[in-house]
Amino acid sequence: MSAFPQLSSSAASREILRQTFQRLDTDHDLTISLPELVASVQDDNVVAAMMRSMDADRNGRIDFKEFCNGFDKATKLTGSIEEADPASKEKINAAREERSAKTNDLLQSVFDFCDGDNSGLISSAETVMAMAYFFNRPLAFEEKFKIDQFFSSCPGNEMTFEKFKFVMVPWLLSSGISLKPPPRPLHSQIFSFVDADHSGTVSGEEALLGLKFLGKKVTDENKATILGLACFADGKEVDLDTFTTTVLPIMTSEERRKKELTVVEQGEKILTNPNLSADDKVKKIADLHDQAKKSDWLDKCGAYEQVNDSETELVSNFSSK
Repeated sequence: MSAFPQLSSSAASREILRQTFQRLDTDHDLTISLPELVASVQDDNVVAAMMRSMDADRNGRIDFKEFCNGFDKATKLTGSIEEADPASKEKINAAREERSAKTNDLLQSVFDFCDGDNSGLISSAETVMAMAYFFNRPLAFEEKFKIDQFFSSCPGNEMTFEKFKFVMVPWLLSSGISLKPPPRPLHSQIFSFVDADHSGTVSGEEALLGLKFLGKKVTDENKATILGLACFADGKEVDLDTFTTTVLPIMTSEERRKKELTVVEQGEKILTNPNLSADDKVKKIADLHDQAKKSDWLDKCGAYEQVNDSETELVSNFSSK
């Protein structure tokens, strides 16, 4: 496919050229740089041909006048484009590497923004909350469901940066989302939210509001755990660094532990339910096992297995009572 649009009448041609130029000029400085060109044109030889035919003053940037004047010449070149010379290839490769590095840095900053507890992994709840910034609105049910689907295939329902980059990002871009630099990490937002008096420190009682910010209930158990932290002893308050490194991980670890116990309890409940037939138990245990295989809880809590399918004989090795 040609890198250049097909033109018709002069008025229409100029409008198409204007739109094409604006699309290529991603930083809106009224010129097209080599990094901007390689971002939209994948063929290095075409990039080199466009720079040769359009960059009349050889300053490494193409303004709109140069773009229009060199367009006809560049269009004619697309039929038999010469291979880029070594110097041009070197510049183009450097531009591609620069763009790749900047893109990776941007995606890392987006991932870090989602990583509310600074654990190096992101959860579905963290991501849904953070994505509201990029969507510039609360997420629709279908969008939340799609994000949950992505996380359901991740160990422990938490996603690494690499998985985020190659699975979540293409979906976000296909949804028309612009991944702009985030304002600050999400844990800073949580801290600012709970620091109601803007004192720069947070008390244990204020920290409990962080659970509500994350959409969680404040139970007696996690209340006792958080208020029992040494950093809150004798009415002490914590700064952002301590809040991020000490308090948020406790919130997250409490939630993960509860999830693991819940899965185990579900298995025990199925096995000991007198109202379920043997066939029903087989099916429900198989479904639960499929779900459990997507997380790492089996390594931590033991497993259950179907011993003899023909006789629908079931055992649990995490509780044999």
